[in-house]
Amino acid sequence: VNELPYYTLIDNEHLAKILGNLKLGFGGFTDLSIIDADGSQIAYAGPFNLEGKNYKTQSWFTQGIEQDSFISEVFTGYRDIPHIIISVRSETAYGRHFLLRATLDTQRLMDMLSSYKTNVHTDIFLLNHSGILQTPSTIFGKVFTTAPITIPAFSDTTQVITPEINKENAYVIGYSYIDTEAVTTPFILMVHKKKSDVMGTWLNL
Repeated sequence: VNELPYYTLIDNEHLAKILGNLKLGFGGFTDLSIIDADGSQIAYAGPFNLEGKNYKTQSWFTQGIEQDSFISEVFTGYRDIPHIIISVRSETAYGRHFLLRATLDTQRLMDMLSSYKTNVHTDIFLLNHSGILQTPSTIFGKVFTTAPITIPAFSDTTQVITPEINKENAYVIGYSYIDTEAVTTPFILMVHKKKSDVMGTWLNL
């Protein structure tokens, strides 16, 4: 966003070319847009009819315009489809802030998490810091459901815990707060596995 002049970024055709390159290079991107400091969408490239939308009252915009970079929780927004936003803030030649906003396809994320499940007793999902599911959970339900579990304590390294419940349903939880030096995310990666399966793997060696 800082390598191209503002007048180039607000050209829909050029923005569409950038989106195409992102899809080829990384995948998972749905659309791109340029949003000014007042929340108005100035340029858009993507499959939805979002031209002219204003995001001034949306939580992700009010947070994003205050930060150099921002990653949202999963939400539905104008398109009524669960998605994640990544925004990067920059300035025009006149010192006015604007956002380059990219939308990520959550289905791709869900498919990726599913691919890591080793058996039917392994559940892998994302929570936000309030305990609301950001991806579906085999055990706890659909996206936006509040999971009936205690939010694990923050750690900057991956942790494994064994909650104190009855032995018949004992399970092991591995978790990791997803943060980088560049940006903090609202996500906790959770891996929920029956304790008997974990022990069975070792006993069968």
